[in-house]
Amino acid sequence: MIQRATLFDFAITNTMMHENTVSFVTLNKVGGFLQRMDLARKYAFGKMLVIGSDPPFKVEGLWLFRGQEVPQVIIDECYDMNCMISIRLISLMRIKRSA
Repeated sequence: MIQRATLFDFAITNTMMHENTVSFVTLNKVGGFLQRMDLARKYAFGKMLVIGSDPPFKVEGLWLFRGQEVPQVIIDECYDMNCMISIRLISLMRIKRSA
């Protein structure tokens, strides 16, 4: 049996840069976001970066999702997704898996 899965990726940028003035607080926020995104383990793979050596620190990430959009359960449970700008880049590929 052949199953097809479409993958797409999002570039994520934090819009609350004025709050990112202390390095350990910014890192804690990113760590908390990643902990809440644990719900997406079946649907996504991602990487987040804290960029810069002087405040305000810039937070960016790249996420690869399975399917056509971000699952609703992730949007509902990760309340800080509203503080991020998501830019859908491209639909990447179709994967064939046999069972």
